[in-house]
Amino acid sequence: MEVNKIKLLIIMFTLTFLTGKAQNSYIYIAPMDVTVPYSISCHNLTDAFKESIKKVKLNNKNKERIYSLIVPLKEMTTKPYTDIRYKGEIYLKKQKIIFCGDEVTISVNGIDYEMSKELLQYIKTLKKVRSR
Repeated sequence: MEVNKIKLLIIMFTLTFLTGKAQNSYIYIAPMDVTVPYSISCHNLTDAFKESIKKVKLNNKNKERIYSLIVPLKEMTTKPYTDIRYKGEIYLKKQKIIFCGDEVTISVNGIDYEMSKELLQYIKTLKKVRSR
């Protein structure tokens, strides 16, 4: 019986470690003022800005702030043209939130919203944070 408890503890510890490791929240931020001759999508952002993109690991305060700024955004009724400059993943409140956008729009889990000035400014301040 004691051996089974030890095995169970080892399995639980391993799962906890793997789950915690997989739930790092981050944001990639590319230069907002750079013009490129082609459209940047969520999928090719990191390839398009290999030398200048910055990856910032988000702490709980950052995650909660971004979440609080995303919640009140107004959903767009038409599909916008986007020139993506940031993308991120947040694990918060048992949710996985994937977002990407530019200075005008933001896509959150596949739904397009109008970008707020406050959220854009917050993302720009994150770029000044030391890279991880």
